Formats: sequence, C-alpha cells, structure tokens
Amino acid sequence: MFSNPDPPIDLSHCVIEDHWFGQTVVVTCRGVLDMLTAPVLERHLVETVEGHPSAVVIDLTGVDFLASHGMSVLIASYDRVSDQLPLCVVADGPISRPLKLVGFDELMPMHARLDQALQQVQSDTRQAFV
Repeated sequence: MFSNPDPPIDLSHCVIEDHWFGQTVVVTCRGVLDMLTAPVLERHLVETVEGHPSAVVIDLTGVDFLASHGMSVLIASYDRVSDQLPLCVVADGPISRPLKLVGFDELMPMHARLDQALQQVQSDTRQAFV
C-alpha cells in the first residue's frame, strides 16, 4: 500500500525580497523566521551575495517571530561575508529583544532603523576604498 506524499511546505508566512540602493542591497524579511523558513533566507542571502553588492543590510523589522534557527542563519551569513563586505541587521521592537539578550548586537552591527543601517554600511564601503 502506498501513502500519499506529504504536501509541499507552504512558506507564504515568510516573504523575502531584495531592494537595491545603488550597490547596497537590503534583504527584507517579513513574517516568520523559523526552522522551515531560515534555510530559505540562508539560500537567498548566498544568492544575493553572488550578485556582488558592496554591502548587505538584512531588514527584520517586518518579522513577527524569530526562532533560534533564524538567528543561526544571521550569524553564519555574517561570518561568511564580513571579511568581504559590510553586513548589518535592522531589528526593532519585540524582535530586537531576544537578539540583544543573546549578545547578537555585540557580534555584528545592529540598528533600529533602516536609514541608520544604510548610512553605516555606505560609510564602511567608502572607508574600504580610501
């Protein structure tokens, strides 16, 4: 007897988009960042970096729930690219609290607003060329 395969995983509860500001890319994540969606974000970040941006900002202000899997992806992404280009995270409100509790803000640049993050990475990019 054959059973029906599991239905495909619906990831509509997590939306990931790129927004380019010159050579700086803002990867915006909205919804839930958990064990199902974190690998999707990880693949997306790898593909985005292959597009050779001068800096990456990961905007989590639209994230409703951030699990440890999501945090792990952020840390791995930072470790992978921080020697090559500036990377920072934007998080505010309930999502920023667990990040700060685990010391995430001491590991990598974290901002409450997107404009602050863009200013910082663009400044870092200019300094790299001086």
